[in-house]
Amino acid sequence: MKNKLAKYRAEREKNDQKISDLQKRNAQLDELIRIEENQEIVAMVRHEGYGPEQMAAILRELRKRNGAPVLIEKTEDDAYEE
Repeated sequence: MKNKLAKYRAEREKNDQKISDLQKRNAQLDELIRIEENQEIVAMVRHEGYGPEQMAAILRELRKRNGAPVLIEKTEDDAYEE
């Protein structure tokens, strides 16, 4: 009986360590996903030629309209210069 109990406890400890390692890796993956998503968003915004002020205005308008898409005409004056 003691052998089985020790075996089960050892297996449980091993599983706990695996779970801990996987949770740490998932946290790392979550951070990498967030970074990649942010880079995609920045690339899309730059591709459209919007500057920070324009994006802030678009987001404010979206919030006002409960998420409804807003189309803003771009002009030469509105183009963001890097």
